[in-house]
Amino acid sequence: MIEQCRTHELKLRAYLLRFVVTVLLIATIAITVDSFRQPSDQLSSRLAVSCITLYQRKISGKLPYVHCRHRETCSNYSKRVFQERGFWGGLYLSAKRLNHCF
Repeated sequence: MIEQCRTHELKLRAYLLRFVVTVLLIATIAITVDSFRQPSDQLSSRLAVSCITLYQRKISGKLPYVHCRHRETCSNYSKRVFQERGFWGGLYLSAKRLNHCF
């Protein structure tokens, strides 16, 4: 009985892992295809800007204030580069900027 439960649990985990990998693969392909558009027309960059705006409105104000060495906040910078460079360029430049803070 215990063996049967473990087998079922392992099958369920394998199915869940395959599902997550499939979703990530489809999302990566969709973002890559979307990146051939102009940055202002990319749905993926608009989604990234929306997520950053949500972060600024809901989460950022509740975090303890940390003094930033940059004049433009990292979230405002990220929004700007996503709008100007598109998803992959914005992701790269935002990650590079955030890496300086850590």
